[in-house]
Amino acid sequence: YYGMFFQQTELIQAPELPATGLSEWCYKWMFRECSGLTAAPDLPATTMAPQCYGSMFYQCTSLTSVPNLPATVMEPECYGSMFSGCTSLLSAPDLPATTLAERCYDYMFAYCTSLSSAPELPATTLAKYCYSTMFMACTSLVNAPILPATSLAEGCYNNMFAGCSGLVNVPKLPATLMSKGCYNYMFAYCSNIKDAPELPATTLAVDCYSQMFRGCTSLTNPPALPATKLENGCYEYMFEGCTSLVNAPVLPACSLAAYCYYKMFKDCNNLVNAPTLPATELEINSYEEMFLNCKKLSDVKCLATNPSEDNCYDWLSGVSSTGTFIKSAGVNWIKGVSGIPTGWTVKTE
Repeated sequence: YYGMFFQQTELIQAPELPATGLSEWCYKWMFRECSGLTAAPDLPATTMAPQCYGSMFYQCTSLTSVPNLPATVMEPECYGSMFSGCTSLLSAPDLPATTLAERCYDYMFAYCTSLSSAPELPATTLAKYCYSTMFMACTSLVNAPILPATSLAEGCYNNMFAGCSGLVNVPKLPATLMSKGCYNYMFAYCSNIKDAPELPATTLAVDCYSQMFRGCTSLTNPPALPATKLENGCYEYMFEGCTSLVNAPVLPACSLAAYCYYKMFKDCNNLVNAPTLPATELEINSYEEMFLNCKKLSDVKCLATNPSEDNCYDWLSGVSSTGTFIKSAGVNWIKGVSGIPTGWTVKTE
């Protein structure tokens, strides 16, 4: 049935689909862009196949009634983009699965701009990119579902709520075992979030918090970041464009990694209080553009012993024209936006 009714805009009633045994791609694109369809048929299958429902109702902009989805064991991309762009959809079906698969819910409800409630997500064992982009740009969603997993998988929450501009209440994130890109872009551009969830992990992974709160313009209470040993890109862009952020979280790490703080507070134009930076050995690009355009920032304490343009490029460009910089005694810094800003008073300790 792949693409069977693709772009049949006059279709208003779907046929019955009684099959309980599915095959790879069997219903993919079946009703894609059927803009007149208001109700989906029952889908009784409890055993999935890879991409079996992929983009099945993609951009069915009149769809308001969706089927029950009883399966408890997922297959790769089985629900990928299934209801993406269904702009009239108000509520989602229950999703009881506890055994997930790679990208099983990828883009499932992305751009469902009328969706006001999310289904429960009970799984505690995750798979690569399982929830990636699941609710992206669901602008009517106010409350995020509970996310109970304590051990994460690569990209598991990547883009999950990105662009959900109505989202106010975020879930607790109890995980202490990170994976590559696990929270990447998770709440990016969620412009109504004020309070970030706690992030208790002390062992990080590559890109784990990259862009997590990027563009969250209402964020005032960032999470504590207790890790003392960092990984490549772990905090890059994390708070970029958080224009309501006044106080940065403490950054206790003394062991850095390449790009670890890259553009972390870029364009936080109300940031007043920067964290002390205790690390003595910098890595390539570790502080690059870290405080770029933080125009109210006038105090920085950095104890690095190997500062250079390679690891501090443009890091204090666009900050206050006057301020105080505290450095370790005997360490030479260049003057300017890639070192100590011109016009700032220098102190040592």
